[in-house]
Amino acid sequence: MLDLTCHLHGALFCSMEMLGEYLRGRLCDAEDLRSYARLCARQHTGFLPDYRYTHLQERLYTSPDTEKQLGYNGLLHQALDQLADTFLEHHNGRVHVKRMQFADWQELVTSIPPLPLVAASLCREAERRGLSRPWELAFTTVRHSALPRMGAPVLEQLLESYGLAESHLHLNGSSEADTVWLHALQFPRKVCHALDKALGKRHIKELLRQTAPFLTSSYDLYKLLRLAGWLRHHLAQCLCRPGEPNGLTHGELQARLHLHRLDTVEDDYPTARHPLAPRDISARHREHQLPFEAAFLVRSIHTLPEASSVFASALHCYLLIQACHQRLLVQQLTQNGFDQFQRIADSKLRDPMENEHYALRFHQLLEHMPGSRAHVEGRFSPKDTTKEAWKMLTRINREWERVQKERSGSCPSTDLALVAHFIKQKDPRPVAFCRHSKLRRELEHRAWVLTTLKERLPKLKLCGLDAAANELDAPPEVFAPAYRFLRHRGWHQFTFHVGEDFVHLASGLRAVHEAVEFLELGYKDRIGHGTALGMDPQLWRQRAGGDIAISKGEWLDNLLFLYELLRHHPDPHGHVPLLRAKAEDMAHELYDEVQLPHLIQAWKLRRRDPLVAFGPHHPSTLPFSREEERRCAREKKDHPQAWKLFQCYHQDKTLRDKSCKMHLLKPDDDVPSDVLTMVQRSLLDRLRKRQMAIEIMPTSNLRIACYREYAEHHLFRLLDQHQTSLPEYPDLVLASDDPGIFATSLRNEYAHVFTTLRQRGMPKAQALEHVRRMLEASWTYRFTTSPVD
Repeated sequence: MLDLTCHLHGALFCSMEMLGEYLRGRLCDAEDLRSYARLCARQHTGFLPDYRYTHLQERLYTSPDTEKQLGYNGLLHQALDQLADTFLEHHNGRVHVKRMQFADWQELVTSIPPLPLVAASLCREAERRGLSRPWELAFTTVRHSALPRMGAPVLEQLLESYGLAESHLHLNGSSEADTVWLHALQFPRKVCHALDKALGKRHIKELLRQTAPFLTSSYDLYKLLRLAGWLRHHLAQCLCRPGEPNGLTHGELQARLHLHRLDTVEDDYPTARHPLAPRDISARHREHQLPFEAAFLVRSIHTLPEASSVFASALHCYLLIQACHQRLLVQQLTQNGFDQFQRIADSKLRDPMENEHYALRFHQLLEHMPGSRAHVEGRFSPKDTTKEAWKMLTRINREWERVQKERSGSCPSTDLALVAHFIKQKDPRPVAFCRHSKLRRELEHRAWVLTTLKERLPKLKLCGLDAAANELDAPPEVFAPAYRFLRHRGWHQFTFHVGEDFVHLASGLRAVHEAVEFLELGYKDRIGHGTALGMDPQLWRQRAGGDIAISKGEWLDNLLFLYELLRHHPDPHGHVPLLRAKAEDMAHELYDEVQLPHLIQAWKLRRRDPLVAFGPHHPSTLPFSREEERRCAREKKDHPQAWKLFQCYHQDKTLRDKSCKMHLLKPDDDVPSDVLTMVQRSLLDRLRKRQMAIEIMPTSNLRIACYREYAEHHLFRLLDQHQTSLPEYPDLVLASDDPGIFATSLRNEYAHVFTTLRQRGMPKAQALEHVRRMLEASWTYRFTTSPVD
């Protein structure tokens, strides 16, 4: 975790209270900076007396020459310089993150954009080399990504020898925040129109409220972006005027800050290109703004010690606005859980850039993929019509081919695979003739669209299927008919987001089981995330706290699942009879008279399609519905009592209302941890026997699950299990998920794994062997347009 020094330095560039002062038209002085930095740092450290902060600040911000407290400019420059020195180093002309600081760096860049810190490091390197024009380093160091890699030569050599295969990456959500920021400054109206569309949802309004108190509408963000653009424009003018480095006046800056508070904002500066970019730059090269922004920041930081306080205030305000924008794009340390992730993903702030510029993303991704080969498996949400889907996929393929031409020679063997992911949605009320009827019909339609495209246009690189979004909104059973249909039509590569976020660990384990069984997953298929499979049950219970509120229907399903899975296993501690008793008690609360075997069979029947089962008034539109009808008829004949319960599950409103009522689960009445551990081992063994893999995304899981550090991640518990006499775990493939939202890359995910293994005391050779196995698995289980043997 970040130490107090880094918190105090970092707070200077991410404090929203400090930005609020600027937006009220007040220019801060050095003492204001110290005060707001203490206030911001205290929110993350806590339980420390005030003198710990003030004494440390006196030590940090004292000039070594005069032994006096640094002024405004010196304080900002010192903080940037020390952050860069703490975390970054230079090797072979590139900026790297120090290995021992890598986990702390990951925390830092959630709240502070990495590019200003990289720029500060370039200033240090230029001073070491004695360069008079340090900003020229930016054009040779920063190209398509602002995110530096970790400095570990042995790991780099291994990654380059194998190449990287990205097996789980959402195309929307992958752009780095620095790149999205530059696009937002170019097109602030587009960004705010996109946010306007999202603000109809309450959770998006909550995202604005928790980001900054002065953000209440899309127009507030528009004015903020316009202010940032004006600041950058005038700062660049100051930098480019020979002999006049401090041309910005106090009156000009205050006037603009005052204008920000008005209801109208004048468009009084150009936005089509970066202010440091040549005037004759082509439209295509205008997209690649990162090197120019890096040069602007390097030049500004280099000028900072000798500049006026007005110049320093303008630069500081600009960096704070960028940090505010970053908080809307990157999941923060205090935003734990999938609901917080969903707010960022649903805000649409990335859409104006990501719906237009796939090439920028591909350049960014490939820059982090060393070696002679690379594989990118991009997830996308299928459109409603064949024409819309064709347009999107054609654009993706066209821009991928463009990037291949532009990068020819740098990575000879690169390939793209496109994986469609259905979106899980809540079941609206009142109850229709079956649960999730609306979503089920949408899935039928979109499965048809995907099949049509794949069969008619094989060159679109469409090759796999997934289902994403909040798994609490829709269980695997809803997707079973669509998966069966696509498998019937020749699709052969499937994965499913499951076991990532759950009310109870048993719920996550049951969801994994249902995904495997109901979706008929098998050879070379994968489980997305599967956090529940490896999470330590005792750690989960500790982080869950005291009582857990869970719906009665969900808890009954969990008890049925646990009992059914374990009743054929050795039970030396007598857990199975207790599970049966708990399940019977809960069943009697929901049903008048029912037998447990019938309930278990009814639960297994959920794989069947209710759109077919309860026809003819609601027939399925899928062409293989006749086969599904025969299966339903056979199940109805073989298990009449269970079939009635299955029908009640879908159509009985009274039962559904009872099932939705909350059950308060006290720690003493919860399922024992050793029971959950047995279930985990059973499911892991089943995946291994079916030759399936688990997709592991360390940083994503760290933000979504209850983990507080990388060492707690379930990956390392699985690796520990491999060292014991327990059965070997399934193959594990590493991925980045939404690298833009989590401020990471696939390369950095491997670095986190390697670093954590070393910090846990594992010898270097053994840690590299674990990484090597995951590299091999990622290539073995990758999805391609032709099956991999």
